[in-house]
Amino acid sequence: MNPDTSTGTRPFRVTLFEDVRAQTLEQREMEIWNLRDLALTTTSDSKEKLPLFTLTTFGDLRNANNCVRFNANALNISGVVVDYDGEKMPPEEAFKRLRDARVSALLYTSPRHCEARPRWRVVAPTSCDLNVSEHAKLVARINDVLGGVLAGESFNISQSYYLGKLNGNPAHIAKYTTGEFIDLRDELDAAAIYKRSKSKLDNIELTDSAGVQPSTPITSLDDRRLKNLSVQTRSMIETAAPPANRPELKGGRGHCRVVGELINLGLNNAQIKAVYRLGKIAIGPTHSSRGFDGYIERVIAVCRATHEEKTRKKSQRDVGNEGVSLDDFYAFMPMHSYIYAPSREPWPGSSVNARVHPVPLCDAHGQPVLDDDGKQKLVSASAWLDRNRPVEQMTWAPGLPMIIRNRLISQGGWIERNDVSCFNLYREPMLKGGNPNKAGPWLDHVRKVFGDDAEHIVRWLAHRVQHPDEKINHALVLGGAQGIGKDTALEPVKRAVGPWNFCEVSPQHMLGRFNGFLKSVILRVNEARDLGDVNRFQFYDHMKAYTAAPPDVLRVDEKNLREYAIINCVGVIITTNHKADGIYLPADDRRHFVAWSDLTKENFSDDYWVGLWHFYDHGGDQHIAAYLADLDLSEFDPKAPPPKTPAFWDIVDANRAPEDAELADVLDDLQRPDVVTLATIKNHVPIDEDFKSWLNDPKNRRVIPHRMETCGYVRVRNDAAKDGLWKIAGKRQSIYARGELSIRDQIEAASSLAAAWK
Repeated sequence: MNPDTSTGTRPFRVTLFEDVRAQTLEQREMEIWNLRDLALTTTSDSKEKLPLFTLTTFGDLRNANNCVRFNANALNISGVVVDYDGEKMPPEEAFKRLRDARVSALLYTSPRHCEARPRWRVVAPTSCDLNVSEHAKLVARINDVLGGVLAGESFNISQSYYLGKLNGNPAHIAKYTTGEFIDLRDELDAAAIYKRSKSKLDNIELTDSAGVQPSTPITSLDDRRLKNLSVQTRSMIETAAPPANRPELKGGRGHCRVVGELINLGLNNAQIKAVYRLGKIAIGPTHSSRGFDGYIERVIAVCRATHEEKTRKKSQRDVGNEGVSLDDFYAFMPMHSYIYAPSREPWPGSSVNARVHPVPLCDAHGQPVLDDDGKQKLVSASAWLDRNRPVEQMTWAPGLPMIIRNRLISQGGWIERNDVSCFNLYREPMLKGGNPNKAGPWLDHVRKVFGDDAEHIVRWLAHRVQHPDEKINHALVLGGAQGIGKDTALEPVKRAVGPWNFCEVSPQHMLGRFNGFLKSVILRVNEARDLGDVNRFQFYDHMKAYTAAPPDVLRVDEKNLREYAIINCVGVIITTNHKADGIYLPADDRRHFVAWSDLTKENFSDDYWVGLWHFYDHGGDQHIAAYLADLDLSEFDPKAPPPKTPAFWDIVDANRAPEDAELADVLDDLQRPDVVTLATIKNHVPIDEDFKSWLNDPKNRRVIPHRMETCGYVRVRNDAAKDGLWKIAGKRQSIYARGELSIRDQIEAASSLAAAWK
């Protein structure tokens, strides 16, 4: 069922825990009325026996207590749950506020709720699953609708709540109101109320720290920019309570507290003074000789210096904490190495132990394991990972989670197997939040360069953004002169799919042993040019497995790693400046869409490139990503052969060598037999013709099979011989059969020819 944005209803994911230890979880998909029924029918004689739930989805990480419910393990949210325990606002009033604001939500009372001491919670689903970074903003929106009464734990991403009621509680209620999804109510951000005593600079319109008089000054203590003040500070201002009248600032803690919170809210000097005047806070006779402005400015200067120092230290701590931790690693058992999840790179065990402290050992119930001296035992980080976070395989599979449970990948695809895990090396793109209606400059550039072929190119690129896990069965060939912006057209697409999912290689690299570049949503082969006859054919044959599927699974060989299998979903783009001596394409090719531009670099001014790149770097890449993500692909079939453009036939004709025509004439003279050998062809060519010299030249031996294929003949392998050749007139030779014959007929005809010469 698709989300109904008019009523704010959809199936959403609910995570359930048996108890507060949260060592196991269950995920269910339900609608808001299903959750209401659970809240009404789930009963127990004590709160601790009730299940807990949240709308946050968690990953596979576990902390030292074997618990999965903690912020670092939160993956996404399907809504938010907020809590009220102030015991003053009745649930009926809260429900009326939600209904009047037209917010889709479920309100139910807490297990210990009673009419004299009301406690309740609100569950607000979102229109789709969102990143956990959206959680605080959505809670702040609901907090404003409810008058700023929510408990601070509502802002905790991993917080879970008891679901149900205590036996015999007649005051328990659960009811829902339809409206709009809370994540679609952007207009609520203007007055959103975040967690008290926390800095929320985005909630302040004016943050000029230079002390310039604001254009919209604060004229009331009810100004929305002051809603996040703590209760104690607000009370101090409203009651005009003076702090201790001491001559030194270090004794004026009341002033420093007020000013510190106002600075945290982002107010500038003039706004802070306005708040002081509104509250009429006394500064005391000791400081009156300095004047109001002089004293407050000194307080502000000291508090700002303290604030900046705290911010700097916190930034340093955050950077250090985000660097390397136990939660960042998984044990890759086949090589007994460790995968650093943020970068997907392998680490040896010694490096892990050098960066991560030993882990306190706990039993299956989360209780500390003690040694003979009564101290908790420690285990090295690598040993803990071996026991608690092992993976049996690794792969690269867009569209699947980082840890793929109960599945292994093999040559033919996925194998279902319990209690095993496969680590997914794929990383999702991070470019979000653009406006698809503002992608015009990029679309104009693609159309200018490639004309009528631009529509197919854009749809191909949009499919890579929308369906990175699905194979497109043809490559793009983008050709034209240097300096016309072929690579520039692909730059925002690279950002849209994630730079780590966009690889660039040369044709020579493609023919090498190591092929880690196959882990790509888009693989760009740069500057394909004349590789010589042999390498051009070899390159074309080599690319068949990459430009189309089957094969559905590819083997990746990376230096210093054992080979592993990945899903074949790479999309190939070949760029070239050479039409006549570039890549080889036969007339019957079904794997390449060729777009060619007749423009030159003189068709573009320097200002054109400056403007286009300025657009990319100032939000344009986000608009392009949004356009590609929203483009309708209902008429684009990724499995169908691509159209054959005039440029395609130009490349095909450029690859037709004179020898092709001469070889075709000989085969016509032979009346196109079902099977033929090279010796038969040579005997039919007059000795004085240049074509016979070409046939006898040893350096052309590897080219002849491709020339035969161009003329409609394919080599028939002799499965009874190791080298695949046939013995005719005492010599081992290749036999070629007409391509339109079935494989069975080809083999029978070749066998008959060989038998006739015995």
